[in-house]
Amino acid sequence: MTALAVSVLHRFGVEDPWVDRATDLVWELLDGLGDTHPYEVNACVRFLDAVPDRGRAEVAAKRLGELVRERGLVDLGNGKAPQGYAEGETHKPHHYAPTPDSLARRWFSDEEVARDLDLLEAGQQDDGGWTFPWAAWTPVTTYEWRPIVTIEALKTLKAYGRTS
Repeated sequence: MTALAVSVLHRFGVEDPWVDRATDLVWELLDGLGDTHPYEVNACVRFLDAVPDRGRAEVAAKRLGELVRERGLVDLGNGKAPQGYAEGETHKPHHYAPTPDSLARRWFSDEEVARDLDLLEAGQQDDGGWTFPWAAWTPVTTYEWRPIVTIEALKTLKAYGRTS
């Protein structure tokens, strides 16, 4: 959560002692990251895409991408969830790299990204929105998450030049 929060503050150029301490903490955690999971990786990538130290971010992103590949934390089209996750609860390339300039974009070949974006486009429902792949434990979940997933899909497709 700290990585996500401080990434937003970095994007807006906020300077504050708390931002400095939070950034140091995230770097420390990133440097020691070994056994991880997709949600943590996603938060780390948001941090790496925003943190001012670009050189250090690139080195950390390369290592993180290797972890993602080694541990099978990305769904490259087979729909297989990582160990410990529910069926369909996967992270695809566009979840890690929602824009072409994300450091995580380097983790995937052009073919992998194109295939992933094709699948994302094909996932649009008749009502214009997208659904989420995880189980809805209550009907309210659908109403809460479909708008978020739809907005994220549209933003990603636009970033990659797939929509106008």
